[in-house]
Amino acid sequence: MSHHWVLVVVWVKIDSKWVLIYFWICLSHWHIFVEAAAANGVNFLPVSAFTVGERHVYPLTDKVTGVRVPDAVRCEAAGGKKAPAVVFGGRCDWNPADLLEARRNFNKIMWKPSAMGSFLLMLVISSFPQNYGRPVAGGATQFAATHAKASYLELVPGYGRSGEKTINDGVLRRDLAQFLAALDDQDRKLTHIDVIDSAIEYQPDLYTLGESVEAKVDFADHVIKWNRDASIERADEVNAGAVTRLSRLASEKPRTIVFAAPVLKYAADIHLLHALGGKTKANDFAVVDKLPKNGKLGPGGVHQVAVRTRTGGTASAPQYTYQLHTYQKKKYWKPNTSPPKALSITFELLDKLLKSGHLPEGALPASFRSVECLHAIDATRVHL
Repeated sequence: MSHHWVLVVVWVKIDSKWVLIYFWICLSHWHIFVEAAAANGVNFLPVSAFTVGERHVYPLTDKVTGVRVPDAVRCEAAGGKKAPAVVFGGRCDWNPADLLEARRNFNKIMWKPSAMGSFLLMLVISSFPQNYGRPVAGGATQFAATHAKASYLELVPGYGRSGEKTINDGVLRRDLAQFLAALDDQDRKLTHIDVIDSAIEYQPDLYTLGESVEAKVDFADHVIKWNRDASIERADEVNAGAVTRLSRLASEKPRTIVFAAPVLKYAADIHLLHALGGKTKANDFAVVDKLPKNGKLGPGGVHQVAVRTRTGGTASAPQYTYQLHTYQKKKYWKPNTSPPKALSITFELLDKLLKSGHLPEGALPASFRSVECLHAIDATRVHL
């Protein structure tokens, strides 16, 4: 039914004894489950608010790591048969203190400025009749399901995430308390408004390297829409990108690539993204000033060349346009008419891009460095 689940514990009274039972609820049917539970007087508590197959993305207690994943959920995560909307998970042997911990964490995190807090609020809002049965998953667009997973950016040192309703997906963590605590004798003469204005002045903006971040999540064989409109260049709006490969199987570690946003725009401009996005080798590409003759491959025997044409600029900062040509089986060069836009990407494409050796020195901001993700993320270190 869905790769995205909410794990709940239901308690029912059988023969004067309370029995705890696990249920896995499909995210797109969460509002239906809540309505049915209320109509039948069933008590339940979410203990893992968002799971992707076997992976608990938003656990509300560490106890969930020992919960056996039902075969139906596991099979679907591995690409098998679709699971039902509600899957029985077996009997729960937790203590009441474990449930209280999950409940406390739910209430505490729900009001925090984070993607997880925003998602928990969505779970609550979707359970009200006034929501008119709209699914928390976001309907056809799978809004919540898609963007909640991008909160892996919260595990990157120095970055936070305050939800999708902000200017960018991620911003550098800034705490007003750090300004209030650091006041010296001179600063103590400032009014509260002066202190707040000073804090706002030091907030990150679009022109500060690495402080406005676009976060995306990629599954195997899935494409990320970097730009939803061909007329918009997302790299002009953010400083950095963070793409996480999140497997549905807990046995496969997530990986995150963090890169300076201009690199994606540069790679699109010279048609490198198109060249690497096909079935050719990562190094089967070259930038040339003149198209090779028919019957001859490009420099180093490559089958794809971007012919650059000087359009202006200065001697130290020339400007070029690029036209991609591919070598055909009939031994002639054919121009590629695809627009040089970074409209969609995959994790593999980014990995090939950063390892291709076609990003010249000076094309990337020298002050930006990759960061290593914490905990479960096996970060790919990229020195830009």
